[in-house]
Amino acid sequence: MGLNVTLRGDGREFSFKLTNVDSEFLSTLARLCPEEVAQIVSTTDFGDEVARDRSRLLQAVRTVCETVKAGGDKLPYVYEIKGQVAPGVWQGGSGGIGGIRLEGDPHVYTLWAGVGYCRLDKRRILEGGRGEVIETIDVTDRASLDTNNLGILQIRKRKAAIHLIDNLRKLADFLSELQSDTVIKIIG
Repeated sequence: MGLNVTLRGDGREFSFKLTNVDSEFLSTLARLCPEEVAQIVSTTDFGDEVARDRSRLLQAVRTVCETVKAGGDKLPYVYEIKGQVAPGVWQGGSGGIGGIRLEGDPHVYTLWAGVGYCRLDKRRILEGGRGEVIETIDVTDRASLDTNNLGILQIRKRKAAIHLIDNLRKLADFLSELQSDTVIKIIG
């Protein structure tokens, strides 16, 4: 899942995939450099061809890359979970795994992971079968969670920007090589 970002100029094209994690991370960066993030990812409508000033876009890409580099350890991690959610069915990545049971506890849990968070929601079951969160537990300090029904769920953390910054550096190289003053940007 995610969005494709495509830029065209001088008869050439550059594309990359903006993952959901990348989008979450850009939302975090938008607090630090809102105009630059908007230059990169804003659009009038998905699939529309939007003309952008090449030099402004290039400067925005460089500023975002420099902001990430300068942020170092202050930037959030992305948390990912991996586990066997059914016999022979493995699930991994950011998002959630529900229906978790823990030893000696009658409650049902959901493990959520994404940019800057990894949490375990403790739920009680209401009449009609719906769940209600009664406690949220931060599990960013754990490497795994031992469950009764799904075995051991692995929790992994990594710097959120690695994939995104690689793509932005390639985009900067592409923009630097163009002669045209204007590029066409398509997000969709």
